[in-house]
Amino acid sequence: MGLINLKTRMELPNDWYQLLRESRQKPYPFIVIEVEQRMIKKWTDFFKDKFVSKCPFPVQSIREMHCSKEHPRLISYRLTYNGHWLQGPVTKIMKETQITSFPSLNNNEFELPTERYHVRGTILYYFPDVLPINEDKYVNLMKLKTFCQNPDAWIFYEGLSHAQKVKKKTNKNTEH
Repeated sequence: MGLINLKTRMELPNDWYQLLRESRQKPYPFIVIEVEQRMIKKWTDFFKDKFVSKCPFPVQSIREMHCSKEHPRLISYRLTYNGHWLQGPVTKIMKETQITSFPSLNNNEFELPTERYHVRGTILYYFPDVLPINEDKYVNLMKLKTFCQNPDAWIFYEGLSHAQKVKKKTNKNTEH
């Protein structure tokens, strides 16, 4: 963060991209990859079906790890660089039919999850909309946008998708 001038006025996401590109020139400028919706994958669903929810061994003390095609359920690991190899299961136990449905992969290859999408009618969209923010955050942004000098920033913040606040029903019983 030492190369980035945090006093620069940034009102839109594109301002951040530009600031990062210009923050270093030598030995070469930073390469900024702008995230597109097609890059966002369904990692949670992908891992939930195949892997255990909690790692069965302590990961902070691991010095070396190894995965092999011969033992696809296990990760071999060492707690010291010269120590013996330990193994821990990281995938769920699968039925024979589930195992045959896996794609055949070579060494050092892995399967990617599908792209995250939602459906409108019969057409698939790759999240063209901004994910909604809560109502309180939206109200605060509307107050803060008064300090924005760029007119495009006003349009950007007013167009943010936000969830409406749900009023809780109160059951006031007047009879005692």
